Amino acid sequence: MYLMAFHAFFRVGEITSTSSSPKNIISFTSVNFLLTGEHPFAVLLDMSHFKHHTGKSCHKFQINCNVKNVDLCPVHAVWEYCKMRGIQNGPLFCFMDGKPIPRQYFTRQLQLSLQWAGCDTAVYKGHSFRIGAASSAAMMGISSDNIQLMGRWHSDAYKKYIRIPVLNI
Repeated sequence: MYLMAFHAFFRVGEITSTSSSPKNIISFTSVNFLLTGEHPFAVLLDMSHFKHHTGKSCHKFQINCNVKNVDLCPVHAVWEYCKMRGIQNGPLFCFMDGKPIPRQYFTRQLQLSLQWAGCDTAVYKGHSFRIGAASSAAMMGISSDNIQLMGRWHSDAYKKYIRIPVLNI
């Protein structure tokens, strides 16, 4: 979930549930893989529900495989997860019984992961994935228009997410 949250600029509400109605959560059927033989090289995401979405069209985008480090590759991670998850309709990220991952559960697991890694849990939260994605994209020279599109922002709000480190001399 963490790799996809970062690489897909996901809002926590797009991958977790705050109620029993997961209508805005990305579904299993919204994910398609591009394969070379039996190996994925990209994942296609079809976002039909997200914050500020007008409902006129789907937001489709592709995440390519990171061949440099398979352990950190979002395509490989979601491919392996989907093989374990099995083919059933419902939210992409769910428990074995098909119920969506609650926001509180995701937040608590993130906090535990950060503690395990020795990171300050006061600094990093669920929103940090979007902040990191937008900041990384900006540091790679991706245009503001493309960052706004990738993150599904319909205003200049995306600018608040870009945090470029400043070197104090």
